[in-house]
Amino acid sequence: MSTPDPTTVRAALAQLAQRFMERARTELATSEALLAGARAGDGAALEALHHFVHRLHGSGAAFGFGAISQRARAVELLCEELTRDAGRPRAEREQLYERLAGQLELLGAEISAAP
Repeated sequence: MSTPDPTTVRAALAQLAQRFMERARTELATSEALLAGARAGDGAALEALHHFVHRLHGSGAAFGFGAISQRARAVELLCEELTRDAGRPRAEREQLYERLAGQLELLGAEISAAP
């Protein structure tokens, strides 16, 4: 078995990173609708948003997009908090959703700025 050529490996990783970013941009476009659904009480929308940012957190770190990974983690934690504490008073939940919307906007900016 031969050792893979480092140039070939780097090119393959760069292509995977590019596909990751294309997918992130595409899915980011649906995140506002998911947030709106979650705010309206759609648990499946909150779960889908959580799944999206969970993947961004892990894959972003793996492909060297540290800022995206960190911002996705912040959104992920807020999704988890909203899921875990569903019985919070409405005003507290709305504050969490406002924080979530702000973090999601910052995540969008990180994704938009990435190569």
